[in-house]
This record gives sequence, structure tokens and C-alpha cells, in this order.
Amino acid sequence: MSRSWAVDVQHCVLSTLIRRHGTRSVFDLLEVSYEVTVPPDTEFPRIVPKVDLFLRVVARSAGPTRIRIRVRRRRRRGIWELVNDYHDPHRRIPFPTNQTVVLSDSFRLPNVKLTGTGLYAIKIYFRPPREGWHLGATEYFRVVR
Repeated sequence: MSRSWAVDVQHCVLSTLIRRHGTRSVFDLLEVSYEVTVPPDTEFPRIVPKVDLFLRVVARSAGPTRIRIRVRRRRRRGIWELVNDYHDPHRRIPFPTNQTVVLSDSFRLPNVKLTGTGLYAIKIYFRPPREGWHLGATEYFRVVR
């Protein structure tokens, strides 16, 4: 039997730039891409100044929820290295405790470290009060020359 989590991800999109229109939840997702091209003479590690991540989540009476975003690179089959860990233990998404809400928001990942060419995974974890961390979504991108 699968567990129904308090927070579920409906959409997860990688973009070069996400613009929000005022206080409305209307967004422009610019340069959506799942491939990062680096010049042939690139030396690693290489830092990408920013990657934007658009998330639409459904929260069912979740309460104030922590978020953690990790970037990993696949070294070989079944072996992944952690290259970035974005987590602020004091930041919480203020979901209500008594209703279901849908939240659309963007998250900026600064200074994403690329340690070589190949496949990368961005994993988004949530931790509502009185629960452990659970995986909400995984999005992949590839670094190529």
C-alpha cells in the first residue's frame, strides 16, 4: 500500500529564467531545457551561476513544511555523487494545517556545480511537521560538450 504524503509535486520544470508577474501566480518559464552544453575545452568543476526550478505542489493540511533540493551526478550505473545541497533549516513553506492548497512557485538554485559531463538529477524533498523527509520529485538534465 502506498502512503499518501501531505505534499505532492504536480509539475517540476527546469529553466534558465523564471519570471513572476506581480503577486499573481502567473509565471513565464524562459529557456526550458534539460541539456547544458559546455565548450569542448571546459575544465571541471564548472559553476553555473543559477538554475531556476518551477514547482507546482498540492499540500493537504501539511502545515509549515521544510524543503530540501539536492543535485547529484551519475558517476556510473547505480552510483550518484552529491554535488549541491540546498537546505535552509529555518525556511518553511507556510502551508495551512486545515485545508488543501495548490502552490506554484519558483526556486533559484545558485552556483550549481557541474563535476563533469553526463546525467544529473535534481531531487526535491519535503518535510512537514511530525514527518520525516520524503522525495517529492526528481528531474533530470544532461551536461554535454
